Amino acid sequence: MTSKSSLSGVWLIVIAGLVCAALAAAILPQFVGAAPVELPPRPVPQPPPNGEKPSEPPPSGQPSSPQDKSNPAKGAQVTLEVQFDEDWPEKGIQWQELWTVVQWQDQWGTWHDVDGWQGTLDKVYLKDGKVMGVKMWWLYESLLGAGPFRWAVFAGRTGKVMAKTDPFYLPKTTGQGVTAELLLSP
Repeated sequence: MTSKSSLSGVWLIVIAGLVCAALAAAILPQFVGAAPVELPPRPVPQPPPNGEKPSEPPPSGQPSSPQDKSNPAKGAQVTLEVQFDEDWPEKGIQWQELWTVVQWQDQWGTWHDVDGWQGTLDKVYLKDGKVMGVKMWWLYESLLGAGPFRWAVFAGRTGKVMAKTDPFYLPKTTGQGVTAELLLSP
């Protein structure tokens, strides 16, 4: 048999819960209808040091303007060359799982991934007895001279960053290329 005091304690808790629910129902609509928070303006990339006009990387690997589509032969390439350290095979990380990303830096120093310039290594080969990997992206003439950019290599698509290159600017002339080199050690 339960005592009167324990039953009255239960009723007190039930009543307190109902009062809290009523207060929440009265106050919640004020917060839900609040004005949205204004976000800061989108950062604008800085022009390269040579004073050319600023440009932003394309949102994908697609041509960035109609004139680029009419003459795709005009452009350049950016290449990542990775040298694997001697202990790589013993570390258990497969080179096929590595994820490479080109990133660009805004005027505040924050690095952003370029959506269309991401992927696994294109090939792995031996060069002078060393295991090398390469990833290459073509860029259209409208992007020449833009930057700064860098490459980042991740341990898988959602893995941790393994290495980053030094910042670089895209080539200034059609037909040129920029190669960034990394020594990759797991």
